[in-house]
Amino acid sequence: MKKLTLLFAIAWLTQGWASAADKLPPIPETADWRLVDIKAQAHTLSGDVQDDQSIAIGRLVYRGGVKLTSNDPGFGGFSGLSVSPDGRGLLAISDRGQWLAGSILYSSDGQLTGLLNGRMAALTDKDGGILSGALADAEGLVLSADTMLVSFEREPRIDAYKIHADGLLHLEDRPLDLSGIEALHSNSSLESVAHLSDGRLITIAEDRIDEDDPSVTGWIVESDGLSNFYYQPAKDFQVADAHAGPDNMIYFLERTYSPFKGVRIRITTTSTDNIAQGRTVTGEEIFKLGTLQGADNFEGLAVRRDILGRTFIYLISDDNFSARQKNLLLMFELTEASQ
Repeated sequence: MKKLTLLFAIAWLTQGWASAADKLPPIPETADWRLVDIKAQAHTLSGDVQDDQSIAIGRLVYRGGVKLTSNDPGFGGFSGLSVSPDGRGLLAISDRGQWLAGSILYSSDGQLTGLLNGRMAALTDKDGGILSGALADAEGLVLSADTMLVSFEREPRIDAYKIHADGLLHLEDRPLDLSGIEALHSNSSLESVAHLSDGRLITIAEDRIDEDDPSVTGWIVESDGLSNFYYQPAKDFQVADAHAGPDNMIYFLERTYSPFKGVRIRITTTSTDNIAQGRTVTGEEIFKLGTLQGADNFEGLAVRRDILGRTFIYLISDDNFSARQKNLLLMFELTEASQ
């Protein structure tokens, strides 16, 4: 009976995602920016209540977040995130090959309250063709100089996009040839790409190549070549994203799911100096969130520091185009105790 109950629970929880994927409406096939009407609803998290009524979770303090919805058929599935240094501009990508751009809205006391001026467009290949299917499964995003670097999962690669005078993002190059990438499982490969403060570029596999190895493989790209490092997530967790902050630290977003515990995420951090050839990195946990506390399928992570020296961490979730999941955009402040 217990086995039947477990199978029923798994079938019930996953049925909504499978049926949603089968019934997705077609996305407008254009690389031109289109306006999207985005509605924002405040999202509540559970944690430790501070004297100022803010919510602290681990070493992060919640500074507001929203559930985002839109009638645009391409809205959803967000898995990569970039936030401008002033915190006003947002660029995200989805695993259906869509860009999302917008202006982050804040209250007078600095709480994140919404997203304005929403625009979306399709990712393209070098000839301007619209990406679709496995080729469009974009997962990681980072701004490197004047170029947006995008990592892809089911057809693992990293592509470089530049903003042209027409305001559109055009594929310029595929700068990385990652040795050993063919060993990655097609749906558990390059979820992240990060640009370190010393100029190095890294990307990390979502899951383990060897199931008996607790570490996942990362690649370090430097001007003089390519090397590997390894990152060890928590037991049963996978790497969903990574972002190098302006404080010589790198932040890792880990995620796991089970039918009984739901989605759980954690954020760890370590110095970028620890990223070196052949080294295995284990980050210090600064944040952990479960379904009962308000977590969802977070896949995108961005970090910025304001003019006052405060560090802010942003998360965006992938709703898998399912009614049981949400598109959440959250912001946290890193407390002094963790710096």
